[in-house]
Amino acid sequence: MGFKSYFSKRGRDHQRSPENIVASLQQQIEDVRKREEYFQRKVDEETKRARANAAPNKVVALAALKRKKVAERDLRRAQRARARLQIQVKSLNSAMTQRVSRTEVPVGHLGEQNNLQSVQRDKKPFWPWKFKRITT
Repeated sequence: MGFKSYFSKRGRDHQRSPENIVASLQQQIEDVRKREEYFQRKVDEETKRARANAAPNKVVALAALKRKKVAERDLRRAQRARARLQIQVKSLNSAMTQRVSRTEVPVGHLGEQNNLQSVQRDKKPFWPWKFKRITT
């Protein structure tokens, strides 16, 4: 395995299906949710530790408050990451449903026999203009 293998496209899965992408995003959402739970437990523990040591040992209490502040920051980051992942899943799902609805047969042809010619006859062209050959 040489140095150029790090930059080659061989071995990478560039043709992933949207269903696989959504499944991997769902797995990432689940992982981030677990991280959120961990950080929430950490915040609760540090709050208890700070309250318990407020009077007898202020140094320990202040250290616990600092750790709590860091855990809260990490919790907010995890929540933002989960929100971004959920937005991506929603947009992929809507794109997949739009793709499916575009490939369906037009409603006016449900009673007719659907064949390739009838669907192609009513299919709108992709380009709204005609190509003209430019001669010089």
